[in-house]
Amino acid sequence: MFDIKMFIENWLIVIPAILSISIIIIIYILYRKNKTGLAEEETNYREKFKRDIQALREQIKHNEKEFQEKIMLQLKDINEQIKVLENEWKEKSLQPEPQEIENKTMSEKLNNNLYVLFPQLKLLERLENYRQISLSAEEIRSTISEILEKTQISAEKIDLYAGDDRKRKFGFFEKNICTILSHYIQDIEKELNTNVGDESIYVILGNLQFENNDFLRAKDYYQKALKINPLFTFAWNNLGFSLIRIGNNVEALGAFKKYLELEPQDVRVWHTEGIVLSRLERYEEALIAFDKALELNPHDVRTWHSSGVVLGQLGRYEEALKAYDNAIELEPDYPELWHNKGFTLIQLGLPEKALKAYERAIKLKPTPDAWYNKGLALGRLGRYEDALTAFEMALNMKPDFPEALYNKACLYSLKGDKTNALLYLSKAIKINPECKNMAKEDGEFRNLIEDEDFKKIVG
Repeated sequence: MFDIKMFIENWLIVIPAILSISIIIIIYILYRKNKTGLAEEETNYREKFKRDIQALREQIKHNEKEFQEKIMLQLKDINEQIKVLENEWKEKSLQPEPQEIENKTMSEKLNNNLYVLFPQLKLLERLENYRQISLSAEEIRSTISEILEKTQISAEKIDLYAGDDRKRKFGFFEKNICTILSHYIQDIEKELNTNVGDESIYVILGNLQFENNDFLRAKDYYQKALKINPLFTFAWNNLGFSLIRIGNNVEALGAFKKYLELEPQDVRVWHTEGIVLSRLERYEEALIAFDKALELNPHDVRTWHSSGVVLGQLGRYEEALKAYDNAIELEPDYPELWHNKGFTLIQLGLPEKALKAYERAIKLKPTPDAWYNKGLALGRLGRYEDALTAFEMALNMKPDFPEALYNKACLYSLKGDKTNALLYLSKAIKINPECKNMAKEDGEFRNLIEDEDFKKIVG
């Protein structure tokens, strides 16, 4: 039987409980919603803050470059205006007109402001007017040194291994200052018939020309520095690199030898000397230079690598393989090491190991040569289809790769596919006519040696 009294009593207890739970749930939902909103707001704020910071950095960089360019343009305009005013002054009477005085005063004020910002400009003007103020050669030299000091440029050793790597030493402003300076020095020395720079000044100007890829002028500056100071090591080093760049390896070798007489502990220059000797095909001497470098630093990866290359040139493949392994132990993610190791293993008759080396090289850096050599290794193993795929990968990256085309022709010939063999042989010959003679003597075309179409292609 339904008890109304009991229901009312219990209901009075249940209702507050339900209300309390409902309130708690509502508060929790609002809290979660508010927290989520705050989190999203905070994330959006952080992203916006990052974007604003990046935009500000880019704007500062842009404004700095723009400011420097405007200053140089203004300076050029000011100098031209001053020259115009000076010419007008000479042409007119000694009593200047009021407008002339006003123009000159404004120019002087602008010049003075620029000189405060860039004291080098005042010093450059001093050089330009060296005749009028009767500067001696020593005073000119001192002025040049002061300009370079205020521009914060010093004589430095060129190091081509400092990055791709080599950071540029001259920014926009520094390059313009040094370019103007080099023109002034050239004109002054021509008129005075004497050097007005010291060895450091000429090395700095040589480095500027080196960075501008004017290696002949760079060489001339380094040689001027060495006439003043034959013991200036930076000049010998930089001269060597400029001679390499103009293709004079014999004289470059002489410059590096002079440098090493003064700095015999420089590992990188011993390595560079070995590279130059190998270019001159003086391989045994190159190995001596590499050994000296490794004696000073047995952890130099580049020298182990270069030593392996030269040993390979001499046919000393076991020693070359050991050199590559030493280099790989020091730097296992250097793709060229794995590539050259693979080539060496092919020469040693170990195509399976060579294949693994090429696969590692491709994983690190897929290049046409790596795919091509992988194809050669697969061909040696009789895996013709895989080899054809590897050659095709090489050709996708480098369509005018005659060796890959030629070897595809060889494989198709071995498979008895005359059509494709002649197709790819024709393509190879079109790029490299020497492939004709190779095909005549190549045993892999023995199936086609009496074929009339083959004879037409190879002549």
